[in-house]
Amino acid sequence: MQKEIRELYLLGGRPAKKPTTATTKQSLQFFSEFEGEAPPDNVDTLLRRQQPLLVDKFRRWTEKERQNLAKGVRQQNMKILGQKYFNQEKSKLWEVAKKSDRELEMNLEGLDWNLISKYHVPTRKPNECAIQWSCHDHPLINKEEWSKQESHRLVEIVKEMGGRNWPEIAVRLGTNRTAVSCFKQYQSKLNSAMIRNRWTEEEDNILREAVHVYGERNWQQVAHCLDNRTGQQCLHRWSKTLNPAIRRGRWTNEEDEALRSAVEVYGPGNWVKIQQHVLGRTDVQCRERYMNVLCPDVEQGPWATEEDDRLRKLVSEIGAGKWSQISSHIEGRTDNQCWRRWKMLVAEEKLKKLEEAGALPLSKPRKAPKKGPERKRRSDIGRKRKPRKPLSTAIQIRQLKEKMKDTHPSILQSFKLIPVKKNQSTGGSAHVRPVAPTMATVEGFGRLLTTLKIPNNFDTGRLRMHST
Repeated sequence: MQKEIRELYLLGGRPAKKPTTATTKQSLQFFSEFEGEAPPDNVDTLLRRQQPLLVDKFRRWTEKERQNLAKGVRQQNMKILGQKYFNQEKSKLWEVAKKSDRELEMNLEGLDWNLISKYHVPTRKPNECAIQWSCHDHPLINKEEWSKQESHRLVEIVKEMGGRNWPEIAVRLGTNRTAVSCFKQYQSKLNSAMIRNRWTEEEDNILREAVHVYGERNWQQVAHCLDNRTGQQCLHRWSKTLNPAIRRGRWTNEEDEALRSAVEVYGPGNWVKIQQHVLGRTDVQCRERYMNVLCPDVEQGPWATEEDDRLRKLVSEIGAGKWSQISSHIEGRTDNQCWRRWKMLVAEEKLKKLEEAGALPLSKPRKAPKKGPERKRRSDIGRKRKPRKPLSTAIQIRQLKEKMKDTHPSILQSFKLIPVKKNQSTGGSAHVRPVAPTMATVEGFGRLLTTLKIPNNFDTGRLRMHST
């Protein structure tokens, strides 16, 4: 062993790493008997073991690699143009140096990707350089957001061609989109079979079981368990809704302090990193909590008339639904506030039209709320409830009846304890029926109890309390 290390030291080298293979040693073969014995390997298995499939791990292109790639493409195109002018028109050789970077990046024919990879991007293979430049970094590639007209045209072309031959679809679209970009846009946002919004209860149960089996990282494998759901949809559904670690309900003071501290570090907007410091809360919950409650720049008071007019004008110009864009033009108001205020304004306008048409009685105009200190949300305020008044107990009523069972009905009638039936004199025995007591009745009780000499420990205060 020491001899091998000595030889490596003298050669100035180091042991080479073994290439990773896609096949891993399994503990038990698929075709096996009860005792664990398996049939002998066939010819195909033996050949595959001799030539294992090498798998390269995916790595994102760094900004430095992309700059070096563009530099290599420009130098290759300068070389191609120089050879062309040298063989045909030598007088134009000086024009090559005057070419702009964009002009030198246009050509794709005749590029030697082996030389570009070797001298400019040694960390990438030639085919990786060709794919990255032709599908992502070429200046003619359209990287703008998809417009409605462009998406509508893409759907029509896909229907005509049956969803096949995406390079031809991209050419027919004619907006400098790549085949990969067209395929991604259609499958993720336009394909009705792939963009179902509502999740069924059955899908949620399957997603829970799949996450339990495959974990929270293998979302493509999880998506294979569900029909017409992508890995991104499964990830979003689990992390935003189904994850049992998500906390719901009122925010505690400790959570608010953690949220404020995280916003001070990362700044408002980086909610994915912020939610990592508020355990149990999602990025959406953190954003809504901070922007609608905790943000000191957000106005929590009532809307002024000028703000309402500004909101109506922006909705007419931009359109209802783009509340983030609308709120950026109204200082101190969030997208949620703009949306809720717009709903209120629309409801008030409908009600006003109905009143003018005579369908509803005219209502008095509501008074504007008084401007006061910053109000908190209802969810944050523990509303104090008035304690319920104790009800009259049946025991006291029974005690009162027992004390008064021998009292003549005329006396009870004088204190309004029982009604007098029609065509019935008070001299005879009348049927005693309890009625709801009034204040006068309670005062009569006091005199009556004194007359009947009812003990002092009988509680009449509670009866006085609940007589109204």
